[in-house]
Amino acid sequence: MAKGERATDGRVYWGRRPDELAASCVEQAARDGFTLDLQPDAPVVPDEFFTWLVERTTWSDIEGLVRRLGDVGCAWVNLRFALQDDGSALVRYEAKPDGEPLPDGGIPACNGGFDSQRLMSWEQFWRLHPPASDT
Repeated sequence: MAKGERATDGRVYWGRRPDELAASCVEQAARDGFTLDLQPDAPVVPDEFFTWLVERTTWSDIEGLVRRLGDVGCAWVNLRFALQDDGSALVRYEAKPDGEPLPDGGIPACNGGFDSQRLMSWEQFWRLHPPASDT
């Protein structure tokens, strides 16, 4: 859904939806040689450095989590899709609430990606994802 489109309940999406981001992350994981199988019961947990975020949920409620974060003033939610040691999916999230709901009941934009940095050496990561040149 494009930025500014309305959900069926009338709330406005400020950008990318979680399912749209997830689809591109599944593709990125495959390009990197990993299988990201995002099941409804996949845990969604706050990033360990965002200590003010405490809500834990599952992928099946990701839309609800994103909406609740919009209700406390988060304009964006960073979703990092990862794999646990057993190969199952895990989603870490980051957000910065300011305490005021988004205008028009806005739904935060989702950004982020496949968290391959935690799954491979830095050498392998940079070989697969070379930094942009400074030209």
